[in-house]
Amino acid sequence: MQPVKSPARNTDLGVYQTKTDGATGQGPGTAQREQIDRILLGATFHGRDSLKRLLTYLGERTMEGTAGDLKEYTIGVEVFHKPEGYDPQQDGSVRQHMSKLRQKLDEYYRAEGNSDPIRIELPKRQFRLEFQDSVQMQPPGEPAGRRPTAYWAAISCLILLLPFTYWLGSVRQASAELDPAVRRLWAPFLDSAKRTVVCLGTPLFLRNRSFRVRDSHLNATDTPEAQARIEALQGKLGLDSLVPTFDYTGIGEAYAAFDIAHVFGGVHREANLKRANVISWDDIRGENVIFLGAPKFNPQLAAITDSLELAVRESQVINIHPRAGESATYGRISDGNRDAAEDHVLIDWLPGIGPSDRILILEGGSTSSNWAAADYLTHPATARELVSRIKLPDGTLPPFFQVLLHVKYKASVPTRTDFVAFRQIRSK
Repeated sequence: MQPVKSPARNTDLGVYQTKTDGATGQGPGTAQREQIDRILLGATFHGRDSLKRLLTYLGERTMEGTAGDLKEYTIGVEVFHKPEGYDPQQDGSVRQHMSKLRQKLDEYYRAEGNSDPIRIELPKRQFRLEFQDSVQMQPPGEPAGRRPTAYWAAISCLILLLPFTYWLGSVRQASAELDPAVRRLWAPFLDSAKRTVVCLGTPLFLRNRSFRVRDSHLNATDTPEAQARIEALQGKLGLDSLVPTFDYTGIGEAYAAFDIAHVFGGVHREANLKRANVISWDDIRGENVIFLGAPKFNPQLAAITDSLELAVRESQVINIHPRAGESATYGRISDGNRDAAEDHVLIDWLPGIGPSDRILILEGGSTSSNWAAADYLTHPATARELVSRIKLPDGTLPPFFQVLLHVKYKASVPTRTDFVAFRQIRSK
C-alpha cells in the first residue's frame, strides 16, 4: 500500500512523515489506512490541512488501540501544537475541529465517497474513529463491490503515477458511439497514423526515508539556485540529504486523463501515458502529444508556447494583444479557504514539431482547471458549443487555435465552464 501520511511538526512546509506496516506494506489496519488515504486525497478535504492532520492522528491512535486514552489536551498539543499547559476550557479549538471533521466526513460520504469500501465515522464526544464495511451497509439489490471507474482511475493516478506507459485505450464506451461534435474536435488525433502520448505534469517533491516535501518555487534540481534552496530546506528540516522524485500528479490531471481515455476508447484507439519529467524532444517530434498541467510542471511548454497570443504566467492568463471587450490579464479568485472559486484555463491546439504532428495543451493555474478543460472538450454539449463558436465560414474547423475558458468551482470541483475568447493560429 501507499505510505500513510502522519502529521509532522513542519506543517508550514507541507511536510508529512510516512509510515508503513512493515516490510511488505501489509498488516493490521491496512484497509483502514488505505481508506484514510483515499479521503485525504479527495476533493472534500482539499485545502483542509488541519482536518487532514486530525483525521490521520485519530486514525493511527484508533488502529493502535490507544484512542480511548486520548484527551482534548493531548490532541491540542500533539496535533495543533498548542503550548504545554494550555487550558482546553479557555481554548475550544480542538472541539471545533472535531465538529468540523465530523461534518466533513459526512459530506465526503454523501458525495465522492458514497461507494467506498469502508465508511469512517467519528461518534460525538469521542476521539475514536469507527470503521464500518460499506458492503454490509449496502441496500438490498445493489451489487457489492461496485465502484465508479472514473473515481478509481483518478485516485490511481494521484496516489502513485502508473508505470512509464499506460493503456489509456483500455477504457471503452461500449454502449454508445462518440458524439459527432466530440469526434469532430478530436479527429486530428483519432485519425492520425501516429501514436498519441498523454503527458502528465509532475511537480517535484523531495524526500528521504521519513519525509516528503514540496517547495512551490522549485521544480528542477540542475541549477545553482535550485541547489541552494534544497540545501536551505535540508538545514531547516535538520536532514542530511533529500532525493528528488516525480511520482505524483494532480487530481485534475488524473480526471483529465480519464476523460481523454473515454474519447480514445470510444473509437478503439490507444494512447500512452508519460510523466513530464521523462518525456523527450524526440518523443514530442515523432508523436502526437497532449500536455496536461501547469507550464511549470511541463518543462517543454515554455519553448512550445513562447509565440502565442494567450499564455499562462504565474497562475494567470496573459492576453498579449487584447481585442475589444477583452482584458489584458485573466486571474484567479480564491474563496475563504484559499481554494480557487473562479479561474481561467487555456486550450492550445497546435502544430507539432514534425510535419504531421499535433500538440494539445490544457494549461491552467490550478489542477482543477485542467480537469474543467478536459470536460469541456469531451462533453457533448460543450463540444457542440465550441464547434459552433470556432468553425470557419466554410463550415470547417481551424486546424490550430487557442481557446480561453472561465471556470467556477465548489470545493475545488468544476461546476461551470464558459467560453471567453478564441484565437486562430496560422501555421508556418
